[in-house]
Amino acid sequence: MTIKTKKLQDMEILRTFAIILIVGFHSLTYLQFPYKELIYGGYIADIGLSLFLFISGFLLYYNYKDINFKNGLKTFYYKRAVRIYPLYWFALIVTFASLIYAYGFISFPTNQPTAILSFSTLLSGVLGLQGLTEGNTGLNLSLFWFIGVILIYYFLYPFFTKPKNLINMFSVSLILFFALYLLSFKLNIITLLFFFYWMFFAGIAICWLNDNYKSFKNIKTYFKDMTFKRLFEHVLPLLLLILLLQTSPNINWIYIIILLLITLIIYAMGKFLVSYLTKDYRGFFNSVTYSIITKISYGSYAIYLLHVTIFAIIAVMIIKFQLNGFQNLIFLSGIPISFIVGYYVQIVESKLIR
Repeated sequence: MTIKTKKLQDMEILRTFAIILIVGFHSLTYLQFPYKELIYGGYIADIGLSLFLFISGFLLYYNYKDINFKNGLKTFYYKRAVRIYPLYWFALIVTFASLIYAYGFISFPTNQPTAILSFSTLLSGVLGLQGLTEGNTGLNLSLFWFIGVILIYYFLYPFFTKPKNLINMFSVSLILFFALYLLSFKLNIITLLFFFYWMFFAGIAICWLNDNYKSFKNIKTYFKDMTFKRLFEHVLPLLLLILLLQTSPNINWIYIIILLLITLIIYAMGKFLVSYLTKDYRGFFNSVTYSIITKISYGSYAIYLLHVTIFAIIAVMIIKFQLNGFQNLIFLSGIPISFIVGYYVQIVESKLIR
């Protein structure tokens, strides 16, 4: 299993941008200003989440290109679990503690089903799988659906990258997507799993392309050496893709494609920005601004898990101390508070894990 530790500045900038979009969007729930509805459609959060999952796929392939199924699979899954669960469990405890503080009992946000507490719902909550099914009445709190989705992607990752050719990797991803889609009819899996699936795979694909086709000469050689076997490898995924499009009418493919294009454009802009700064303004990477960017990027997972709870606590405090006249100002301050808390929580968690 190949592991790299090189710092990727474009990924840090993109991850910071992604978490700013997500936290900024969720702050809109509490802010009061004219025409808020024009930007409250969820598109900002969708772009942020797409970037998050794109970066996850990119960095996984960057660090784990070759996973030995015999000896390395267990280690890979263990490391992914260590990355996900401790912070998730902490966020779960903090969220329930804040609900009890605010309401005196476990209460859930508007439009969210009341919890039915049983051994199975508690177990699924502990495992982070409670948000994977539609209409779940267990511990399905706010953004925690993301945990189950990313766990599925992490589980599938070694199978995505088992082939060494990108076309074959795409074929495997299509087959696995189709299998999950068929399974969703029985298990009632949330559509978000399928919605962001291709963002995650796109990150893997772009990292593969960065490694294998760094010049036009390489691409020219690839097509020059085309064989019948390779041609079949190209035709197969197209046939699979046509089959998938025909059999999944309830998935909004147009929106997925648009979101994927936006994600790739933002990635290209980030890469260009880093290249430009490296060439002409290298001092930027030693500046206070970049230091803040790296800190937000480092704490992004903890920020994601905790920011909604922080906003909810602020909402309770505003009501309790009758600070309605300062509502916008207080909630805007909640954004940097979320970043600071998330960063230090991530530091503590990393030290405890080590």
